[in-house]
Amino acid sequence: MKPLYLHGHQPLAVKLDGPALRVSAEGSADRLFPLQRLSRIVVSGEVDWTTEALLACADQAVPITFLQRTGGLRARVLGRPKGRPVAELHDALELLLDTPGGGERLREWLGAQAANARLALARRLFGAPLTSATRAT
Repeated sequence: MKPLYLHGHQPLAVKLDGPALRVSAEGSADRLFPLQRLSRIVVSGEVDWTTEALLACADQAVPITFLQRTGGLRARVLGRPKGRPVAELHDALELLLDTPGGGERLREWLGAQAANARLALARRLFGAPLTSATRAT
């Protein structure tokens, strides 16, 4: 698998063509890039994408990075990670609550998340975590 770098110093167009991306530039032959061979795509300059091409990259977990003229990050399309199916929240909670001790595990996790949020807020406001002497009760 290899990265694909698209530099639109002249306008480029990217379309989906079956299992590949078709990259077109005026005055040159179209080029095909099979999605299964791409590890990532980096885009700069004037490059027009079809929605189908963007979604195909996302479905195949081929991340796309769009760069500004200065080289800084402008946007990213990440898609779904490979090998990890997306679970519906309702189904995941139902499964957790149906397992022995699931309700208690959920309460513990929620409590830990709340504690982490409080610590993050304290760091942001005061520059350091609150001690027991300064913690509000």
